[in-house]
This record gives sequence, C-alpha cells and structure tokens, in this order.
Amino acid sequence: MMVSIPDPTPGPTEDKITPNNSKDMIVQQLEVCWTGAIIELGLKREPAQEAFQDLVSRYSDSSRHYHNLQHLQNMLSFLEEVRSSVVRMPLVTLAAFDHDAVYDSKAKDNEEQSALLAEETLRELGLPEDEVQFVSSLIMSTKKHHPLLKSSDNKIFLDADLAILGSDPEDYIKYTDAIRQEYAWVDAKTYLNRRLSVMSSFAERDPIYFTEIARTRFQDQAKCNLEAEIRSLEAQIAQNYE
Repeated sequence: MMVSIPDPTPGPTEDKITPNNSKDMIVQQLEVCWTGAIIELGLKREPAQEAFQDLVSRYSDSSRHYHNLQHLQNMLSFLEEVRSSVVRMPLVTLAAFDHDAVYDSKAKDNEEQSALLAEETLRELGLPEDEVQFVSSLIMSTKKHHPLLKSSDNKIFLDADLAILGSDPEDYIKYTDAIRQEYAWVDAKTYLNRRLSVMSSFAERDPIYFTEIARTRFQDQAKCNLEAEIRSLEAQIAQNYE
C-alpha cells in the first residue's frame, strides 16, 4: 500500500431533501441555510454572500463526484432533521459548509486546509474567536472521525458526516462509485486494498455512530452496507490479484 495515498474515507450524506435536485435548486436551498446561520450569528452580510459564492464554486469543481453540492445539501438536511438535538446549530451549519471546502484526493491535508480557510473567512465576517475555533475543531474532527470537543454537537456532526454508510443499498453503491471516480488516478490494486482497509476500520467500530439518534436510524443498514462492500472488495482482490 502506498503511504502517499490519503484515506478515501466517506463524508456525510443521507436522504436527499428533494431527489434529483437541479444545481440551481440545491444552491437556492443552501443559500437559505447559509444566510439563516449568518443572520442568527449577526455576521457581516455582504462578505458572507461572497464567501457563499466561493463555497459554491469549490463544491462545484468537476473533480468532485461525491464531495460536492449534493453531499453538502444532504448533510445539512440531516442536521436540520435533528436540529432539536443540536446545541449550537448556526456554528454547526457553518462547519458543515466549510468541512470539505478544500478537497483534493491527492492531498493529505484537506481537513487542515479547510479549517484554515474557515478560520480566515469567519474572522473576516466578524465571528468571535472562540466560535471560530469551535467551527475549526468540528472540521478537524472529520480527519479521523473522532470527536475533538466534549460538546455533543461534535458527535452529531460526525454522525452526519457518516450518514451515507446507512443509506439504502442503491444510494450506497452510487456513493462507492463516486468515491472511486474521485480516486481514478489510483491504480485498481492499490485502491481496492486501501479501500478495504478503510472500510474495515469503520465496520469494526461498535457502535459505528456516536449518538443514539444516528444509531437508531443508520446502524443496522450501515453494518449491512459495509459488510457487502467488504465482501465485494475481498472478492475483487482474490479474483484479480492473488
């Protein structure tokens, strides 16, 4: 296994707000969500709009097949569904927007770069430093998918990021295909072995999710999806490389 290959780990996502949304519709929905958080936090509106457009551009990059606008929308949709359990919803919302702002499948510091970008942007918008650091820590916690804060919001945030693992089998296959497209530059043997290692580590987690609400909703299906993918990966490796 090449140590230079970053973990092809999953990001958030689950049920779509509206299936097969057009990009314009997704952007409109995301803008409502972004603006709501900006207003609630009392941040500067004009530079916030510029920051939003920059995020849309980043998530719309043609190299993104999974870590894109739809992925962002789905994560925010789940967070909205569990809003009553989120303590600092506006900050968690901003963290969701920024957590994959920088994404290059060949890089190993996407989380660090995304956190730095978020810190710079949010300071310019007038967010207090303690809240800037809260958002930054949420973003950094996605690197190893382990909470860095004692706040329950960190657990909910990470569960939203892993919600795709508990999606229905058809959507899960689409997710795995999209991840493979993002790593098209990796040869098949290396990818299969690396992916097997990563997904096996998630399958070994018991429970997979940190919060009861996510465990109730996703745990059983996530186990099924992970087991099915692991079997498929092992079969492909055995058939082609052993």
